Amino acid sequence: MCGQAFIGFEACSNEEMFTDGPPPDKKKLDEMVRRANYLKIKNDLSSVAATYGGVLSMYGLLVLHEDPGTYDIDILPNSLITFLDYESRITTPPTDIKKQVITKANIVCVNEPVPDLMDKYPVSECYIVKMRDIPLWAKDRLCRLTYGLYPVSPLQRAIIPVWQKSIIIAIDAMWRWANVPRDHHKLNSEMFSLDKFPGSDMDSVVDQSIKAADKVIKAYAAEVSAKAPDQGYVTLDTVTIEPLEHANAGYMAPNDLLTQISDQVWGAIAIPKSIVTGVSGNSYASELTIANYTNTMILHLAGRATIPILENMKKRLQAYNKGYPVDYLKVKLEFKLATTELDEIKRGAAMASTNCYTIDECRNETGHSHLDPKDYDKMPGAVNAASSMKNEMNYPDTPQSANQRPTVAGMSKAEKSVSAT
Repeated sequence: MCGQAFIGFEACSNEEMFTDGPPPDKKKLDEMVRRANYLKIKNDLSSVAATYGGVLSMYGLLVLHEDPGTYDIDILPNSLITFLDYESRITTPPTDIKKQVITKANIVCVNEPVPDLMDKYPVSECYIVKMRDIPLWAKDRLCRLTYGLYPVSPLQRAIIPVWQKSIIIAIDAMWRWANVPRDHHKLNSEMFSLDKFPGSDMDSVVDQSIKAADKVIKAYAAEVSAKAPDQGYVTLDTVTIEPLEHANAGYMAPNDLLTQISDQVWGAIAIPKSIVTGVSGNSYASELTIANYTNTMILHLAGRATIPILENMKKRLQAYNKGYPVDYLKVKLEFKLATTELDEIKRGAAMASTNCYTIDECRNETGHSHLDPKDYDKMPGAVNAASSMKNEMNYPDTPQSANQRPTVAGMSKAEKSVSAT
């Protein structure tokens, strides 16, 4: 969604830049914006924005290293990163309790516990982007106390519900495996009655009966177990097969607790259930409110994810042409979840009917780029006006017909004068 929200690059106005000086050269400004959008398409920066947004939504922290020579960007793994205020802390940790807390990130280390694999980057070559800039107390990978450096993952709230749900599903699977509907095969026990076995000792007769029954049961069980589930049974009339099922068929229905836990997960990851499943028990008004909140969250996430993209693009453009006014470059973000293209066109038409908005503002509302002044004559309104003027008959007026010819309002001048009096 962050990739879809990243429309491209556009130029800031003087009002947005809070400057009273002269605006930059429009030709260079337009050329800079076109080149930036060309590089966006060529390098597939929408996918890059989606990747950055995914990292932010999972960890709440995005750390990138930029090569100062080529401006190439690499994502640093969150699980291997530590922030340091000064390099000597690696070898000689401070003993002063006032200096033990790390509050500034001047150096970014990767694999700090393994000196042979450790990489150190100055913070000037890195981009550190957080989902939310909330200062928190936290311990790094080496159990050093820090403040305001490491955020909490947005998915932290979903850990316990997901863990509980996984346990319940595992137990439920084992229970269903042990309680599936099965058949009870009853063998006629008359063939194993004691009077059918020889002997005068009762114990030996009982033992013979038990062994005979056990032999027949095992042989029958071996034969039945070799059959496929959809294969029928062919037996003598001495065998009775009865299915064993629960009295209440609702035991196979989903557990209400699992539904409640799933709702907790949706709330924890801040994604409406109806977006993923397509089904929701909420009203239309509730879904619209949720969609607006989701739009806000996606735009916030996209805004954070495109910070390094914008700064990196400014450096690339500056390297290409130092005359580009890169300070006027900004990211264009737009995402509408609960609207369709027809709704956008309706809003644009309503804006145009009020005569309070420009053509560019109306086109921007419908998601279209600004119109070139050369194309104004191709607008449907201009074409229709020209066509009507072309088809209108232009009859000359005479002193006799001047007062008889109807006007645009459908009235002659004489009728107008009479009606005015």
